[in-house]
Amino acid sequence: GDVVAAPDTLVPTRKAAAWFEHLKNAPRPLKNRTRVRFHAGTSELPGRVVILSAPELQPGEAGFVQIVFETPAVLLPHDRYVLRSYSPVFTIGGGEVLDILPPKYKRTSDGLQQGLAILKKGNISEMLQLFCREAGPAGLEFSQMQRRCGLNAQELQAIIDTLLSEKTAVAFNTNPLQITMPEVIRELEMQITGELKTYHSQNPLKAGMLKEELKVKLPKNTDAKLYSFCIENLEKKGGLTIAKEFLALPEHKPVLKEGEQGL
Repeated sequence: GDVVAAPDTLVPTRKAAAWFEHLKNAPRPLKNRTRVRFHAGTSELPGRVVILSAPELQPGEAGFVQIVFETPAVLLPHDRYVLRSYSPVFTIGGGEVLDILPPKYKRTSDGLQQGLAILKKGNISEMLQLFCREAGPAGLEFSQMQRRCGLNAQELQAIIDTLLSEKTAVAFNTNPLQITMPEVIRELEMQITGELKTYHSQNPLKAGMLKEELKVKLPKNTDAKLYSFCIENLEKKGGLTIAKEFLALPEHKPVLKEGEQGL
């Protein structure tokens, strides 16, 4: 069951999103969180099945699942697998691995089924856009994209270059390459200017807000390089001013509150 690969191409995982087809002759429905034996290549791994499309799957039905492994697994997208019941041991179905580093899923989450359908379809451009939306202000590094898409570096770079040229994605760092979606940048910039507006109203005498003080107001997973990219982008557009380590809205001028001017 051991796997040999070039450095930085594979990563152990504790869970995988997958498409599962339940055998018609399976003796019973597959219930959520059933313990199973997962077979891929020469590996056999114990784990549990989290059903994402229904409370349970009847024999002959198919749907999206997440396999949670008891020990780390090394997989690639589109790997075929077989599931066997844990005890007694018999084959209950199989399918295709869709994502080896999936986020934490909730069956009731908006857009869950649509996102899984994109993974099943296998269009790399659409998958990258989905991963960017899921990552939000954390952004995506090239190594993460390569592992989740299962492509070599040249193939992946060509697809990313197309997304960048079409302005469907934005590169906010080059070494290592990190990308995100334009809407993620717009939302982060709106949060930045909103925090500055609030700060100015509460601190009218201060020239501005410390850059690091503002960062802690943003989502905890905000990438530092993406934060700096948005700050620089806002300054270029005239959306804020930078004076040493202080940030301010361009219209802000320190003023005394009413009643303080005669002090």
